[in-house]
Amino acid sequence: MDTLIIGTARYDSCQKIFSAAGEFAVRQSLAAGLPLTYVSGTEIIKEFTDGSKVVLGSVEPSVILKKKTFKM
Repeated sequence: MDTLIIGTARYDSCQKIFSAAGEFAVRQSLAAGLPLTYVSGTEIIKEFTDGSKVVLGSVEPSVILKKKTFKM
C-alpha cells in the first residue's frame, strides 16, 4: 500500500477488500460447479449448484463477550 491509514479507516478499507474477495470466490466456485459449505445459525450446510442442501453438523451458538470496566 502506498497510503498510511490510521484508526478505523484502515479496518474499513481492508474489510471492503476482504468482502469483495469473498464474494468473488463464491461466484467463481459456483461457476465451476463446486458446492459451498457455510454456517447458518448453528448448522454447517453444504449447498450444491442444483440448489440442494445437506446439513453436515452443528456448532455451538456464538458467545457475545461484553466489555467490563472495574473502578478501583
